[in-house]
Amino acid sequence: MNTRGFGPRNVLTGTSWLWLISLSCLPGRCIGQTYGDFSYLVSGTNITITAYTGPGGAVTIPASIPGVNGTITAIGHGAFDGCSNLATVTIPSSVASLGEAAFALCSNLTSVTMGNGVTSIGDVAFLTCRNLTSVTIPGNVTNIGRQAFSSCSSLTSVTIPGGVTAIGPGAFYGCIGLTNATISSGVTSIGAAAFYACSGLTSVPIPSSVTNIGFWAFSACSGLNSVTIGNGVTSIGGGGFSGCTNLTSVTIPSNVTSIGGGLGRGIIGGAFAWCIGLTNATISSGVTSIGDAAFYACSGLTSVTIPSSVTNLGIWAFSNCSGLTSAYFQGDAPSTYGNSVFDNTTAQFSIYYPSTASGWSTPTWNGYPAQPYYQPVLSVVRGLGTLTPSFQGLLLGTNYQLQVSTDLSTWSNAGPMFTASNASEAYPQPFGVTKGDRLFFRLRSAPH
Repeated sequence: MNTRGFGPRNVLTGTSWLWLISLSCLPGRCIGQTYGDFSYLVSGTNITITAYTGPGGAVTIPASIPGVNGTITAIGHGAFDGCSNLATVTIPSSVASLGEAAFALCSNLTSVTMGNGVTSIGDVAFLTCRNLTSVTIPGNVTNIGRQAFSSCSSLTSVTIPGGVTAIGPGAFYGCIGLTNATISSGVTSIGAAAFYACSGLTSVPIPSSVTNIGFWAFSACSGLNSVTIGNGVTSIGGGGFSGCTNLTSVTIPSNVTSIGGGLGRGIIGGAFAWCIGLTNATISSGVTSIGDAAFYACSGLTSVTIPSSVTNLGIWAFSNCSGLTSAYFQGDAPSTYGNSVFDNTTAQFSIYYPSTASGWSTPTWNGYPAQPYYQPVLSVVRGLGTLTPSFQGLLLGTNYQLQVSTDLSTWSNAGPMFTASNASEAYPQPFGVTKGDRLFFRLRSAPH
C-alpha cells in the first residue's frame, strides 16, 4: 500500500480526472446559420451560439441578431473551445446558459464578463483556460458544473453567489493561483475535489448553509492555514482536507456526525490525513464516527479528546501521528473500532477514559496503554457578593483549567491552569457578583 499518496482517484468520472469529450468544432458541425463570426441555431425566440470562427482578441457576443426574431440565450456546447487567440469575452445579460465546454482550452483568455442573466455555467465550461485571471460569477447563477474552471491556474479570486446550491465536482480543481475563494451563504454542498490542489488558498470560511463537504473537496491545499467550518455541516467526506500541510487548527462542529475515511486502492486519505502541521483538532459532541485514516500522519498532534458520542473508530484513524501522547475519551469505549487505530504514536502514548465508563480495560485496551481518570465534582460556595468554585474528586498530578461563561455559549479561561495537589480544593480567587449576574463554570482536565 502506498502510504505517501493522498490524491483522489476516480472521484469525478469513475475512470479518470478529465472528461473524455470532443472539444473540436469540426467544419459543418452545428453550423445552422451565420452572422459575422458567429454560427447559431434558432428555436422559437431563443438563439444559441454554436460556433465562433473569428480572429479572437476582444470579443463581445451580441444580445440579438438583426432580422432574427428573438435573443441570444445560450452559448452552446464547445462554441468557443480551443480558440487560442481569444483574449477577452463579454457575454450579454440575455444569455442564461453557458454550455458544456463552451470556452474550454481557450489558452489566452484572460478575462470574462458575464451578464446578470447567466444562471448556469456548464460542465468544463472554462476547462484549462490557463491565463484566465478575472471572472465575476453573477448573482443569478444557480449552477456551477463539473470541472467548470478546472486548471485555470492564473485565476486569483472567485466569489460563489448564494444562489448556487451545489459547487460541482472539481469546479476549481488545480487552480493553483487562487488566493481567495468566498463561498456565500446559500451554498449547501461543496462537491468532490471542488478546490483540490488550490495551493494558494490560505483561509476558507465555510458558511452555515453548507451541509456537505465532499470527498477531497480541499485536499492538497498546501497553503491553507485556517478553515472555519459552519455549524450546518453534517458530514466531511474522505480526503476533505487531506494534505493541507499548513493547517494548524480545526474545530469539527456539533452537527457533524461523520468524519470521512479514505483507505483503499493504494490511497490513504481520510478527512484530515497528512495534515502534518495540525496541532489542535477539536471534535465536538455529535460526531459518531471517525473514519478510516481520518487523522493519519498528523504528526503535530500531541493530544486528542474524543467525545462520548463517538461509537466508531476506523482503521488507522490516528495511526502515524508520531507526536501523539494521549487520547482522552469522554465516554464508553467505541462499540466498533478498526485495526491499528493508534499505531506509531509516541512511546509515552496512553488512552485515558472516565472511571465510570464501560467497555474499557487497564493497563491496556486493544493493545494500547490505558488508564482511568476520575471525574471531579464542581460546586460553588456563596459569599457576600462573591462566588468561589470548589472541586472534589480531583486526580492528583492532573492539569485542570477552570472556565467561565455568562451565556453557556462563549467560554473563557478564568485564570491559569493548575495542577491538582489534593483531591479536594477551592479555587484560590473568588468571583465578584452583583444581583442579577449569571455565571457558569466548567472544569476541563488535561491528563498526562
